[in-house]
Amino acid sequence: PVGIKMNTHGSSTSTTCDGSGLICTLAENVGTSVYTGNDMFVADLTFMDPECYPNPANPSYTSVSGCAGRLGDSVSLALTSNPGNLFTIDSNDVLKTNGNIDYESLASGTVTITIKATDSNNLQFSQSMTIQVTDVSEPPSVNTLNCFVDEDVTAGSIAGRTSTGDLCMVDATASGDEELAYEIVANGASTDDDYFTVQDCSGIIFVNSANPGAGRVINYESGKIQYTFTVRVTGAGGATQDATVNVNINQVNEAPVFS
Repeated sequence: PVGIKMNTHGSSTSTTCDGSGLICTLAENVGTSVYTGNDMFVADLTFMDPECYPNPANPSYTSVSGCAGRLGDSVSLALTSNPGNLFTIDSNDVLKTNGNIDYESLASGTVTITIKATDSNNLQFSQSMTIQVTDVSEPPSVNTLNCFVDEDVTAGSIAGRTSTGDLCMVDATASGDEELAYEIVANGASTDDDYFTVQDCSGIIFVNSANPGAGRVINYESGKIQYTFTVRVTGAGGATQDATVNVNINQVNEAPVFS
C-alpha cells in the first residue's frame, strides 16, 4: 500500500472532503438525525495501489485509466489512533462515527486519526487524517418550572418563587455562549397563558398586568389553583426547546368583606 484517501460518502450532504483526501468536515450531532442508528457515514476510504498511483507524493492522486482505486479483499484497514474512540471503519471500508460527536467537547473542533492499511504481503502504510467538526445551533436544555405565588398578587409582580426559594424563572441552558430568548406560546384551547408574561431576555415569569380583573388577577377561591402554560426558548441560531411552566396559587388569609 502507498496511500489512503478519504472521499465524500455517496450523496451525503453532512460531510465534505477536500481534494487532498486527508481532511473532511462534518457537522456535530447529526448522526441520529440523518442516518438510522447512532452512527453516520463520514467518508469512503480509497486505497492507492502503486500501479495506479505511481507518485503517491502528488496530493492529487490522479488515477491511471482503467485502474480500480477501491480497496480489495487483500487489503485491510485499521484505526491505530482514534482519540475518544469517536470513529470506526465498517466492512465496506467506510469511515463512520461511533455515535454523535459534540463540538463543545473537542478542544479545537478537530480530531486527528491514523489509519493503517495492510496488504496480503504484510506491507503496511499509515496515514494521518483530520476530521473537522463544525459547530451547529443546538436546542437549549430546559426543565419544567414549578412556581408558587400568593393569590391576589399585584399585576406586574413576579409570579412567586420555586419550592427552593428561587425566582419564578425558566431554567434553560444554551449549548455554548449564545444568548437565549423566551416567549409564551399558545397551548391549544387553554387560556392559562393569558394570566402571565415572560421577560424575553431572562425567562422571568410575571403576572400579566394587562389581564382584566376587578382588582384581582388570580384568586384561590375561584377554584383555579394552578396555571400551566408553555415557554419557548430560542437560541441565537434559531434552535428551540419548549419548557412547561406550572404556577400554583397559594391561599392567603383575607380580611372579611361586610355587605
